[in-house]
Amino acid sequence: MLRKSTSLRFLAFLLPVSGVVALGAGTLVSRTFGPEAFRAFAWGAALSTFVCYLGFLLTVWAIPRSPNAQLASVVLGFLGRMIALTAAIFFLSRFGGLAVEPLGLSIIGFYFLAMALEMVFLYRSGLLWKGTPATTRS
Repeated sequence: MLRKSTSLRFLAFLLPVSGVVALGAGTLVSRTFGPEAFRAFAWGAALSTFVCYLGFLLTVWAIPRSPNAQLASVVLGFLGRMIALTAAIFFLSRFGGLAVEPLGLSIIGFYFLAMALEMVFLYRSGLLWKGTPATTRS
């Protein structure tokens, strides 16, 4: 069962790191490509971080489940994230008037950043080794 404190602790871990990276990289993007590129970059960073947070919730939900449920959540979660982010790139560039390059690059970059932070959080918090049916620590 997903405890509220686990998801809030992950948010407290994810948001400051994403914010610092977004400010630093966003300033560089703004100086290099202009303020419109920064707007697209910020949208991409926010969307990617949000989608990865939803993926984290799915991962934590799947930990105490059977191995088949875990595999299904990983595969479907990955496909769902990719479809959601691809649709976001399409709709925001087409109907939102955002530049495709900074939007796409920030989505890709922040997706990998959030995934790495998710793995670090799961490892450090010990959620993967609580004696669940599919994973036991040796």
